[in-house]
Amino acid sequence: MAWSIAEVARESGVTARTLRHYDAIGLLVPAWTADNGRRYYEQEQLMRLQQILLLRNLGLGLETVAEVLAQQSDTSTVAVLVRHRDWLVQEQDRLGRLVRTRRHHHPESEERRRDVTEEGLRGIRAQSL
Repeated sequence: MAWSIAEVARESGVTARTLRHYDAIGLLVPAWTADNGRRYYEQEQLMRLQQILLLRNLGLGLETVAEVLAQQSDTSTVAVLVRHRDWLVQEQDRLGRLVRTRRHHHPESEERRRDVTEEGLRGIRAQSL
């Protein structure tokens, strides 16, 4: 059984445009294309799309997804996922440092803003007297 690009898009939640892009970059080639240019997918392509979506959900870029799928061995998939996990940990550390820096250099807590606002209001009252 074959599914049209519209059916695959509707059922998978991926746009037809994305499916055409995947085809253009060789990531997900349809099982066949009709004379009118419509793309059709069979079970094998749907399984591949499922793998693509899983890897994308893990945050992997299309190049990395293509690399994982091209090698199709458990060892290479695990290695790519370990590298990606390491990158995510590094990114988490980097973002943590940014948050700490922001808190340290801009201690604009709600209490601090309230104090500043109250001081400003006192200054306005003093000027109007």
